Amino acid sequence: MPHLHDYLADYRRLGLAADCSLPELQQAWRRAVAENHPDRARQGASSEALVEVSQAYRRLRRFERRYGRLPGQTPETTARAARLDTTAARRAENALTSSPRYVVALCWGAALLGALLLLQWAASNHVPRSLEAPVRVDLPSQTLSPRAPDRVIRIGDTAADVHRVLGEPILREGDTWEYGPSHVRFERQRVVGWYSSPMAPLPVDSGSAPTATR
Repeated sequence: MPHLHDYLADYRRLGLAADCSLPELQQAWRRAVAENHPDRARQGASSEALVEVSQAYRRLRRFERRYGRLPGQTPETTARAARLDTTAARRAENALTSSPRYVVALCWGAALLGALLLLQWAASNHVPRSLEAPVRVDLPSQTLSPRAPDRVIRIGDTAADVHRVLGEPILREGDTWEYGPSHVRFERQRVVGWYSSPMAPLPVDSGSAPTATR
């Protein structure tokens, strides 16, 4: 295993102090890789420098994974660094959540979620019209006036014609059918006259000339 001074050299190669935190180590390694990469290296950098920083980073991480802390640090130092990292993360989170853009985005997200839930509820509660129960509609009762007769009574109409127009008489007396105060007279089953009382007028042909008798 490398001695302590070897780990200190690894820290220096990455531009760090021995009391750095793990996130700081990771950030320094990424920065060193970017600066020494052959495709993006600054002038004067070499591939050997890239190999050195990568080896230094791997040694330090190997130690951290094995002992739960970075080389040269005590558990108290590691705990303090973790608290600092947690505090920094909380500050960054608070800054983000207090940003107007974050608030607007949160409102839009809540509105979108509400719309999706509403659509899902509407879809789950939709009943096709073919499955809906028939709706009973109670219409207000009405007093229907008597239907107007299909025709009027004329001289020469048969008894069947009169029955079809006026219905069953109240009284049949010989050749006379009584309809209340009005009546119709027959001879040989043919209408020969009538009496249409103003109290209960009959639907008769006004052009006929019946024999109006009481």
